[in-house]
Formats: sequence, structure tokens, C-alpha cells
Amino acid sequence: MSERVTNPIWVKILTEDESNIPVYQTQGSGACDLKSADDVIIPPGCRFVVGTGIKLEIPNGFGAMVCSRS
Repeated sequence: MSERVTNPIWVKILTEDESNIPVYQTQGSGACDLKSADDVIIPPGCRFVVGTGIKLEIPNGFGAMVCSRS
């Protein structure tokens, strides 16, 4: 049996709104939900840069993805 290697991904909170902190919503989830720190409405088919209120420090060999809602 091989050993599972884990590396922490450090998250720096830049906002006082704790509801923006990414958390796993259900047991066994493969990812966390990322929320906007900005109050905006983005029309369908458009793109807009929004803040998240966090910074991530991702170890070498790992990555982060932003995907549309599941």
C-alpha cells in the first residue's frame, strides 16, 4: 500500500466576511465553492473580473481551477 502524500494549501483571508471562506459543502466533496467578494451581476455570456477575498499559496506540482457551477 502506498502512502498518501498531502501538502497544505495555505489560504490568506483578505476580507472580514467569513462567509467567503471556501469550505467543503458535503462530506466527500472533491472541491470547495469559491464565492465572489464583490456584489455584481454578470449577464449570461459575459466575463467579469471579481475579487474573492482570499489568496492561495499552492505548492509546486499542484494547481487550482475555477469552473462553472456543477
